[in-house]
Amino acid sequence: MSKHHFLEEIRFTNAESLLDYLRPCRSHWGDGTVIPWIFRGHANEKWDLLPKLWRQDGRQFLEPLLRSHAERRSDRGGWNAYQRFVSDTQSLAANRELSGFVMNVARDASAEAVFRFLKLADELGLAMPEPFDAARGRSALDHRTPCANTALAQHHGIPTSLLDWTINPMVAAYFASQTTSDREADALAVWAYKLSPAEANGEIRTRSLIQTKTFARSSAQYLHAQSGVFTWHGDIECDNFFFEHGRYPTLVDMLNASRGDPVGVCVRKLVLGRTHADVLTSLLLRERVTKAHLMPTLDNVAETSRQMWSPGNYHTA
Repeated sequence: MSKHHFLEEIRFTNAESLLDYLRPCRSHWGDGTVIPWIFRGHANEKWDLLPKLWRQDGRQFLEPLLRSHAERRSDRGGWNAYQRFVSDTQSLAANRELSGFVMNVARDASAEAVFRFLKLADELGLAMPEPFDAARGRSALDHRTPCANTALAQHHGIPTSLLDWTINPMVAAYFASQTTSDREADALAVWAYKLSPAEANGEIRTRSLIQTKTFARSSAQYLHAQSGVFTWHGDIECDNFFFEHGRYPTLVDMLNASRGDPVGVCVRKLVLGRTHADVLTSLLLRERVTKAHLMPTLDNVAETSRQMWSPGNYHTA
């Protein structure tokens, strides 16, 4: 049972019942032609709705850049101070300058990572959603207004302050079903977040402190294949939360901090034991929701083809 009035948690005993619940035609997702929900899959139900930039795996990915930007702030203690305080929420909440130091190091490291990604992609002649001018350096990227190029980097693993979602619940189920090295993962989860009517119809609106970011799906292959959409929290609100709590806010935190309480259930957490993950993956294979379909490269086609002819999945015509 959830402690939040806007969050409904539902547990399933098998993969079939979870997929049946996720089908967009079901009445619990609404009665219009466009359902007002977006979805996200977690291989571990304990994971928070938190952008990669602010997670431990994001810090590991960015460590060389974090070190570089922390050392430039030797007046704040440099890399040693960053390492010592990055997870010390009590110290950060008690010291506004220290929390600002940690936030700015993370944002600068992310901006540099996105810039380097785009610079190398441009060097290789790869298409980008928006014009990219390497000569402008990192100043061309503004963390306060994530753009389509930021979303492109995010979809290819670069940690940013964007959080990936999809309008297709089966896509979320696929990512939830994937193998995780997290030993604490007893169950997987598919999260669902309800948009306002305006957002669901493609208009740019905010629900309290949470913004929904959409970009032209023709602008990036993975974005199109995964029916992608993003959520993003405004920097002022995040700064205030960080100063008060010593950590970056999750989507649930932002809903709790909303100036106007959410009306009714706007978040659902659908939970399934990880012992059913292989069955879930196999069922999604039959639905043609696979790594090859969601990340269409020839290498992924080869991997998915091999999965299709493995025992239990292969059937003669």
